[in-house]
Amino acid sequence: MSKDLYVKNLSQQTTEEDIRTLFAVAGKVTYIHMVVDPKTEQFLGCAYVKMSSEAEAKDAINALNEARYMNSYISVDVALPRTPAGSVRPTPPKKAARPTAAAAIQKKRDKAIAKGDWTAPAPGKKAPARRKEGEGERSSTPDWTAAPTGGAATLRRKSSAPPRSGTSRKGPGSKRDK
Repeated sequence: MSKDLYVKNLSQQTTEEDIRTLFAVAGKVTYIHMVVDPKTEQFLGCAYVKMSSEAEAKDAINALNEARYMNSYISVDVALPRTPAGSVRPTPPKKAARPTAAAAIQKKRDKAIAKGDWTAPAPGKKAPARRKEGEGERSSTPDWTAAPTGGAATLRRKSSAPPRSGTSRKGPGSKRDK
């Protein structure tokens, strides 16, 4: 652990002496740097404090972090090490990306198939729309589908009407067989 501390959320009226007396509770303060805006030279509400030992720095964090001082709750933490001018601090590791919606749908389908639910639609295809009661009567727009032929796909019109009774069907027991 370091002896250097970073203090933020200080009041604008805070002075160097106020910070020194505040941190004197935890031990001896050896150095204070109050961060100011270079253009306006106005205090920005944060400061660096250096304690005389690491144990005192740890005590200061335990005693003063989230403490109320001059009508604001200050935050005290270990200061990050200084970097050379012009260099960039290392970025923290990124969180794992969330799966896309398509990946989530595929995962659900795989689980359903593993359970034996073979009604799940094939990957990459939408589930057929279920019709509500009363729907399904003839519509004004034709519904086209590919006819299952061995060669090239041909289009035929789907019939939304129920099958006719007494239609000629080939098979045992039909009128044509007799």
